[in-house]
Amino acid sequence: MNEYLSEKAVSESEARQLEHEKILQIIRDYRPIDDSFMRELFRNDIPLTEYVLRIITGIKNLNIIRS
Repeated sequence: MNEYLSEKAVSESEARQLEHEKILQIIRDYRPIDDSFMRELFRNDIPLTEYVLRIITGIKNLNIIRS
């Protein structure tokens, strides 16, 4: 009986570890240019959005206007 519980605990631990590794790989696969990642990164952060767009465009006085 104890051996069964021990094996079950190891299996659950391994399953959690595999799920964790899967999530980490998904995160590693994201690049800042991915739509989903960009949407979350810049959501409601106008100063960050302006900063990045100024770098990309070279427009030093670029301003974002919320509509």
